[in-house]
Amino acid sequence: MTTDDNGIVDFSFENNLEEANRDNIFKLISSGTNPENTQAINMIKDNYGKNILQYKVKNKNGEEVSLGNLNIDNEKPTVVIFSYPMCGGCQDMMKFMSKINHDKYNLIEVITSVNNNNFKENVENTEKIFNNLGAENLLEHIVYDGADLIWQTRLNLKTTPNILFLDKYGRLIGASGKLTPIEFNDSMKLYCDVDDAVEGKSLGDIVLEEGIAMAKPFKTIYGQDLSQFELTNMMTGKKETLEKIVGKGNDKPILISLGTSSCSNCVNSWKTFPNEELEDFTLIEGLIDDYSEEKASDLKKQLIRQHFQTDENDKRLEHFYYDAYSIFSLPNKLDSSVMFTGTPVGIIFDKDFKVRNYVDFPSYTEKTREKIKRVAESVYKD
Repeated sequence: MTTDDNGIVDFSFENNLEEANRDNIFKLISSGTNPENTQAINMIKDNYGKNILQYKVKNKNGEEVSLGNLNIDNEKPTVVIFSYPMCGGCQDMMKFMSKINHDKYNLIEVITSVNNNNFKENVENTEKIFNNLGAENLLEHIVYDGADLIWQTRLNLKTTPNILFLDKYGRLIGASGKLTPIEFNDSMKLYCDVDDAVEGKSLGDIVLEEGIAMAKPFKTIYGQDLSQFELTNMMTGKKETLEKIVGKGNDKPILISLGTSSCSNCVNSWKTFPNEELEDFTLIEGLIDDYSEEKASDLKKQLIRQHFQTDENDKRLEHFYYDAYSIFSLPNKLDSSVMFTGTPVGIIFDKDFKVRNYVDFPSYTEKTREKIKRVAESVYKD
């Protein structure tokens, strides 16, 4: 056994992946709530037993530091959560993680998709979102994936949230996508031999406040005419107004589903919509990822290969547009005290492009279609 300059233990792992499988190590991964858990399975096959604490991140001041040199207790296991602040699934986890104690393990929250050219703004937006969620107590656990690019490059992950379970030496022994409080509790027992990890509130008292975070910003933009807002067509690269995208003769409600390519909930919602043209409403998928011409082709490939597993001829790609952050951030521009804090979020317009309703998980389900139907059948007076 040897120790490097960072104090990180380096030695061969006693167990191997076959033994882990015999011990049912993948039980929770394969049965969790997130369909993207196959991603976690593939990742752990390549990285099982690897010392994750060796990798470097950035603190809120932009200084590089290894995970092993953070303020952690080397006698406890470590939970590393990769999340993106505007990802709805990540926010669900952060809400309940902020309500429980973390005394039995080390908690590290790694913010992904960091733009090092605009690092200060990344930090400010993250802190603002966590404060709005009432999860400001988690800020002390946050670092930024702007050094070794652990999430995307080292582990080859594509969506968030992703949870890594490390033993006290920092070795990867388990992984998962999004977990509910009960699943997190069970995972800590399975991987880290920690009983009652969810302490501070009983499991029954932890209730995720679905939709509450969306209501106030929606009220701020209700009735706004967004016909002249511009988006960039994924297929052509050209900017188009909503009015041009939909067409002047449109007589159907419009659903704009706002999301980011790294959000597992967004990807899962996109997959629910059929390829063919929809009869009862017009669908626009708006990507709020940081956009540049160079990054556009990578985003397109990610949608095609990782998410839809299809080719460029798939008609569903015709629904996708870049530069949707202008719509996502509109509530905050009109009232600095409110904002949409997570994705996916769907905004429903009437045929005249005026905001009339919203849905917190836009998908081709009865709930979404019923809201759209009410918009189609209603007459509004602003």
